Parts: sequence; C-alpha cells; structure tokens
Amino acid sequence: PVMDWLNENVEKEKVVLGNDETSHLTVIYTPLNVFYHRAAIYSLSVTEERLFDVLFTFYRLQGVNIENTQEIFFKERSYLSSNIYGMHYRELNGSYDSIPDEKIDKMVSLYEETLLIPTNKWLEQILEKYEVEYIVWDKIIDSKWQLEQYSFLKEVATFGDIAIYQFSSNL
Repeated sequence: PVMDWLNENVEKEKVVLGNDETSHLTVIYTPLNVFYHRAAIYSLSVTEERLFDVLFTFYRLQGVNIENTQEIFFKERSYLSSNIYGMHYRELNGSYDSIPDEKIDKMVSLYEETLLIPTNKWLEQILEKYEVEYIVWDKIIDSKWQLEQYSFLKEVATFGDIAIYQFSSNL
C-alpha cells in the first residue's frame, strides 16, 4: 500500500527519505528519487559530504547524542566503513572492521560538530538541501525517529505501523 500511495500521490522525480528497505523498494516500484540508497557509495558522483549528511541524518533521527557518539560509532565501525568508504577497507585488509581508529575518531568529531545545531533545525536544513519532500517512517523498525515532534513535517498517510510525512520548510 505504501508504494501504491507514493505512485498515486507524489510527482515523479520527487525525493523520499526512508530506511534501507523502504528506499530500496522505492527505487524499484516508483519513479521517485531517494535521499539514501544502500548502493550510493558506489556512485562516482556522490560526494563525501553527501555520504556524511546521509549517515548523520539517520544517527540524528535515532537520537545519537554527544554522550554516546563515540561508543556507537566504534561499535558500528563496519557499518560506518562500508557506508563512507565502500569496499575500500574490505579489499585492502579483508574486513570492513579494519578501518583505522583515526577515521572513526574523525567521524565522531564531524558528527559532534553537527550537534552544535539543534536536531530540529539541522534536520530541516538537510531536508531542504537535498529537496526531500516525503519521509516514510516505519514506526516499529525506526521507533526512535519520533517524526511527530517536528513542526515542518505533516503526516499525510498511515498504513498500520508505517506513516508518510510531507516536508514543508519553515526556512
């Protein structure tokens, strides 16, 4: 039903933000673009800034804060390695986990810098920057997102535990 709703209600080429599975299904079953796709790291046109913006958006939505950034980033080093550097460290050293601690420390520092901007303002700026018009939220898988708290998002459809929000910038 979600993909049907997107096909019937969203103009072609608009940008949708969703989790990994939602984004994957969106590119298969709709003519829409996505904010994030698991294969983006293999695109020659993607910039490091874009990769960090995407990564940090999901960490912001999950509530990662200054107190737990370092612990989470080191715990998820394979995820960070593959999402920012693709297969580089796996090919170089046989494992995504082989990313040097210094690279993780740099990511921690970059993320903590973004925390100087309140999440609601930062998120609004990112959605505006990347022209995101809709967010598909799986309230079970991504329970920490809590999208109803943002004044620039309006719930426009619900399908069980999945809600679709429309973005309208206040900037």
